[in-house]
Amino acid sequence: MKEKEKEKENKMTKKNLYQKFELELKMRDKLLGGKPKSEKLIAGWLETRDRLNTLEKEKKQIDMMEEEKKAWTGFKKDAKGLYLDSYQIKGMVKETAKVIKLTKQVRGLTGLLQSGFFVFPAHIYLGKMQPDDFIEETAQVMGIRGPRSIIKRHDYVEKITLNFEIWFFDTGVLNEENLRLIFEAGQEVGLGTNRHEGGEFGRFEVKKLERIES
Repeated sequence: MKEKEKEKENKMTKKNLYQKFELELKMRDKLLGGKPKSEKLIAGWLETRDRLNTLEKEKKQIDMMEEEKKAWTGFKKDAKGLYLDSYQIKGMVKETAKVIKLTKQVRGLTGLLQSGFFVFPAHIYLGKMQPDDFIEETAQVMGIRGPRSIIKRHDYVEKITLNFEIWFFDTGVLNEENLRLIFEAGQEVGLGTNRHEGGEFGRFEVKKLERIES
């Protein structure tokens, strides 16, 4: 009898381990890709994140360009098309929670978002095989002869829809109300490159945020 009760208790614990939500985000305008499209720039990007050992893998996941186009960024791509990594959604959630000071108000939220918050699938597809176009902007860089101006290019896709799931440990730290608050604020924080510049880049509308019953 005790073994049956213990087995029932374990099943309930497993069932209630997560809160799960299904989400759909609709980009208002342009989503810009931020992945560098040359080996030199990719290597520098990875080195700052202590991930230089993944260089060969990263090179295979993006359309490589000639070295003279080293200021060109885009999206990762595989046989199914262009995609975002799930950590980009997680990063937006963490950034938004910090900006609206929710991490200061809710004890334990920072730790939960870091280690107990998950986005599925790992690749969130954009529904396109190629970017819609690119934008150009000027930037100042420091060379051996001093500062100089360069032209930066960013691939973009327009008005696409992102579908994914969020799972987080049901510890009482994060609830549905605060999750909705994060994504409401996140609509203006945005996704992708140049999202902090305002205007047309990276803003989205939350079309669906529904709890998935375990």
